[in-house]
Amino acid sequence: MAWNVGVLVGALAGTALGSPEAMGLDAAFPAGLLALLLPSLTAPAKPPNAEPGTAEGEVETARAHEARAAAVRARWVAGGAALIALATTPILPTGVPVLLSLLALGLVLR
Repeated sequence: MAWNVGVLVGALAGTALGSPEAMGLDAAFPAGLLALLLPSLTAPAKPPNAEPGTAEGEVETARAHEARAAAVRARWVAGGAALIALATTPILPTGVPVLLSLLALGLVLR
């Protein structure tokens, strides 16, 4: 039910607002994606708390390694998305390059 109400409110508000480009709303989607991606672009810098050589230390080391690997994957996605958006912006209508940049997720999902 909430989805239907949201669609109705969005349709009515969309017609009342006019041009999204005039209000800068065309940048809202990329800004939202960037806000979701930014925390994962950096790997945690803190060293493992546990003593090296112990089982607990091995688990902490594995977690730190996985966090660094996730940060590298996030950088690949961000870079690929930026390249796709920059390459397609001059030739495609507004909004389409941003949507196409989601194809960069394929860099880590393969």
